[in-house]
Amino acid sequence: MITISLYKTLKMLLLYIRKGIQYVTLLIMQKINKENIEQATERVKKRLPIEKIRQIPKYKNISPKAYNQLIKNAETFSLLILETINVQGQNII
Repeated sequence: MITISLYKTLKMLLLYIRKGIQYVTLLIMQKINKENIEQATERVKKRLPIEKIRQIPKYKNISPKAYNQLIKNAETFSLLILETINVQGQNII
């Protein structure tokens, strides 16, 4: 009886440890992804500064606030596409 109880306790403990490691890994990946997204956004802003965007007739009079919103919308759209590709890739396997 004691051996079975000890076995179940250890099994449960290992399950909690495994779940904890998965959770910590998820948190680390989210932080890395957030940093990568921020770096990518900064690279886009360097490659397409507001002055270049203003050369496009549609955005001739774009304000700095609207420019930041445009970049944010492009980021959101890109992330949605990447997430869709990622989900489809997981379903295929």
